[in-house]
Amino acid sequence: MFTHQDIWVAIDELARRHGYSTSGLARKAGLDPTALNPSKRQSPEGKPRWPSTESISKILTVTQSNMQEFILLVEQTVPSMPAHEIPAISLDGRLSGRDFDVMGNPRGGRWVPATPQSPQVGLHTHNCYGLSVGNTDFEPVYRKGALLVACPDVQARTGDRILLCDAGGMIHMATLLPPKENHVVMRPVTTDKAFQIAIGDIVWVSRILWASQ
Repeated sequence: MFTHQDIWVAIDELARRHGYSTSGLARKAGLDPTALNPSKRQSPEGKPRWPSTESISKILTVTQSNMQEFILLVEQTVPSMPAHEIPAISLDGRLSGRDFDVMGNPRGGRWVPATPQSPQVGLHTHNCYGLSVGNTDFEPVYRKGALLVACPDVQARTGDRILLCDAGGMIHMATLLPPKENHVVMRPVTTDKAFQIAIGDIVWVSRILWASQ
């Protein structure tokens, strides 16, 4: 049986996985910016307020998720987790394939420890790393100072934001679109122009699981 808290934690997690704050997700879905905020989850009398089915439908549409995926989040999310330290590097336009091994794991001396200050499903069980946004190149999607958490061993799905390393060592940050035959199609976070890369020209893909905003 799902509780009031389970549903709201799942909404929080859905927002994080797609790089939104709860207010940012609400705006994107056409809702009042405060509709998903913690302050709106109880009435002035202290009674729990549940999100409407219409609100859930709108945020699932915006994140290109379905109800089955949302139910899985409800079942998997937890209200708190121990702090977990991960390697992190500044994302300031100089990141390249040389900073990773062939599996997409961090390597070299530029990485420093970081601890995301928010619960993250899978952070303690998957091989994750952090990317600190060091400039304004990725605005308005990711602001300067934001911390992204990416993971090379979590499968990316259509609609997820990803990092992809191509055979030339270039790192792409993009939203994954429906694939075409033998190609991965994606839309960079900095432009609306989609492009595709042959599967044989991809070295690794990391899914962006969470972003501080």
